[in-house]
Amino acid sequence: MKKTLLLLLFLFINITGINSQTFSPILVDPPINTDMVELNVTLDWTDVAGAQYYDIEISVYPDFNELLSYILPQPSVSNFTFPNGVLSSNTKYYWRVRTMGSAGYSPFSTTFNFRTIGTPYEETNNLSVDITDLVNTDQLNNIQGNILINRLEAAKHQINLNHPFVACVHLGTFIFRVIMLENSNMISQDIRNKLINHAADIIELLGGDNPSVATNENIPVKFSLEQNYPNPFNPTTTIEYSIPEKGNVSLKIFDITGKEIVTLADKYQNAGSYIVTWNASNISSGVYFYRLENNGNTTTKRMILAK
Repeated sequence: MKKTLLLLLFLFINITGINSQTFSPILVDPPINTDMVELNVTLDWTDVAGAQYYDIEISVYPDFNELLSYILPQPSVSNFTFPNGVLSSNTKYYWRVRTMGSAGYSPFSTTFNFRTIGTPYEETNNLSVDITDLVNTDQLNNIQGNILINRLEAAKHQINLNHPFVACVHLGTFIFRVIMLENSNMISQDIRNKLINHAADIIELLGGDNPSVATNENIPVKFSLEQNYPNPFNPTTTIEYSIPEKGNVSLKIFDITGKEIVTLADKYQNAGSYIVTWNASNISSGVYFYRLENNGNTTTKRMILAK
């Protein structure tokens, strides 16, 4: 009986090819959706036991409709480095790999993609596109998106004028604005990190120093209350303020009689800069005042709701 079972198992293994199956590699680097990859990037994947060589496919199309003709089967080395002058700058590429072994080809691996590095102008434009995508997917409100894009447009203008230092200043104000948005819970930490890292990389491309943006406490601030934007407004406006020390913060809206209309902030906050949005859809047109209080400091400004 035991011999019969062993014979059946042997026949099953040989019929199904389990003993000679060729496995697909697992792609490692660059990780999927990586941006600003160097033109001589090295593709890396896991070793597959018994691999005779690896077949790499790379294309600018996700369906691999057209392949880069020089990509040929590689020896059994689980990486490939592109020589200079082969990949185009600021271009998205898709790549996958399969194994050739004694049992033939494996299925292709999952598909990864990366975008090669562009010029400072191209990268700043790519960052603007990312902001637009965030607005279109409701991950960032339109007003704040436009403010960020205006910062980037100013940087692009200075890049065209060959003023890299001034462009870096505008990118620095962009980073500061992104930090404010995350502090004010208007964007997620993941979005904050992605935008800041991209802007910092552009600054390095321009020859500037990589800014230190680990925490908002690294940015010097003073007690201040900015004019709301837009003003006049209908029905939504934003208010920005900065506090030099941590403590309780109160931000309230009053009408011209001094009656409190709404409290926009009443909580403990760390030193830093913040943004608050007021939606006055249910409030009548008129002149209103907003007052900021923190650690004994008080300041008030006027705004106009025009419906």
